[in-house]
Amino acid sequence: MGEAKRRRQARDSWPENFELLHAGEEEIRASARTVIQGSEGLRLCSVFIAEAMNVCMAFAKQHEGRHDDELTIQLLGIRLFNASSASLKMLLSGYYQVAASIQRDILETAFLLDYFQTRPDQVRRWRECSEADRKKEFSPFKIRVALDERDGFKEKKRADAYEMFCSLAAHPTVIGFSLLRKTGENLHQAGPFFDAGLVDVSMQELSRAIGQAVVVLALFIPNDDINFIETKLSFHEKASEWFERFYGTRPDRKNIRELRAILSTYRRI
Repeated sequence: MGEAKRRRQARDSWPENFELLHAGEEEIRASARTVIQGSEGLRLCSVFIAEAMNVCMAFAKQHEGRHDDELTIQLLGIRLFNASSASLKMLLSGYYQVAASIQRDILETAFLLDYFQTRPDQVRRWRECSEADRKKEFSPFKIRVALDERDGFKEKKRADAYEMFCSLAAHPTVIGFSLLRKTGENLHQAGPFFDAGLVDVSMQELSRAIGQAVVVLALFIPNDDINFIETKLSFHEKASEWFERFYGTRPDRKNIRELRAILSTYRRI
């Protein structure tokens, strides 16, 4: 076999461009990590995201004794973990539009969990109905309307947040092109690129989306395991800190006090 043929076969078995692309993504990741570690707010976002993902993972590992509805919620929790991991991977690697499109999935799952939290009887219906009926009864629009009616919200902020992700990332739009260029520049980028401003915005949006989702997911997780309690407590403590930092108000810490009391009881046993 000639040398040229061997080189061609080696190239065809695993394209060299894949390795070059990965190397470029790793360089961007290093730059993004430097930006995050150099910002007190972004460091808080990163820890908050990690704590939220820990809750999803802790619940996902416990299957024994769970009935079908609980398993359904677990699977939605796994979806949240995977989506958060993928969005984080994309934003650290320089694919900001892709990261944002995944965050829409997180938001949609958060709304569905919130709906099930006050309508637990609908978990089975959602799981077992036909796809056609599921689209009619549980579309993202109908879930948002039901939540707004439940909470008495008139401003439609849920719809605004969902539409933002649709316009910027999930659907091909002109406004979405803004995530394909560096801040302050007109030249759009093909492939991944580093932009400190987009890292900042993406991290904040990811922490907001996964935080909102896991606050609701945690309501479904029973306090029947010390690992659940410890993981939920750590998340809520960091959530309180994050909320105070980015919204300027200290949220109600009742759930933290309750979890600490339960944890104290477990440790005395």
